[in-house]
Amino acid sequence: MRILSKHTPGPLEVRSLEGVWSVFEVKTLALTASCPDGPETKTGSREVSADEALANANLYAAAPDLLEACEHVRNNLAASLRGHYAEQLGAQGIDIDDVAADRIERHVEKNINIRTLDAAIAKAEGRA
Repeated sequence: MRILSKHTPGPLEVRSLEGVWSVFEVKTLALTASCPDGPETKTGSREVSADEALANANLYAAAPDLLEACEHVRNNLAASLRGHYAEQLGAQGIDIDDVAADRIERHVEKNINIRTLDAAIAKAEGRA
């Protein structure tokens, strides 16, 4: 299930603008984030190198694509697990009724990979 996010959907790109690595929305060229380009830039309590500022800008620009990929992988993995668990129950002679379907869903939700993807998606959407 996709919850509408409040982030800029992308695609995003990185450009240097007056000594600042900036992330822009490709379609509108709206500035969405900026990472000062040193040689050493203070952010909070530590200095950030120009290389790190650029790496941060690239990560921010990739975030919408990464979120979409996580959602896609999560949904495909869940479907695959549901099929696998249903097949296992069928091999045991158990009909897939509402109780069995609920049992399958509990197994899917307990899967460590599903849980990891759900946590990352929730964090990206501001729900964590």
